[in-house]
Amino acid sequence: MEFEICTNTELGYKTSLKGEIDLIPSQLILTFGIPQIGRDKVSGEYLFTSFEVSNGCKSCGIFTLYDWKWTTLYDIDNPYTPEEFWELNKPITFNIGGHSKQYLNEFKKWIVLKQKKRIANIDSKP
Repeated sequence: MEFEICTNTELGYKTSLKGEIDLIPSQLILTFGIPQIGRDKVSGEYLFTSFEVSNGCKSCGIFTLYDWKWTTLYDIDNPYTPEEFWELNKPITFNIGGHSKQYLNEFKKWIVLKQKKRIANIDSKP
């Protein structure tokens, strides 16, 4: 199953927590670009869609990927400013939002593979 980054924020409206995944913030930026600006509890967010749904549930292939309460944007005592957070080179737990868990495992596999391919491409350049 393939997903793509989406800028139509209306598709991500009213998603809720469906899972978590450990990813490296700086590698997300290398792979998908700068995240959409969050607010309050979220410093950045990506929206992904897949139109390869087989059951007619178009919203089942929509996922948001976001940090949750990691930065000083939410609490001044948190360990990172938003800028520091997105520069991190260590795995951090991200939340995955969606309308359904139906394709959650496929999304997790896809995003990990996409990051690995992107990093391998960067590492192989002279």
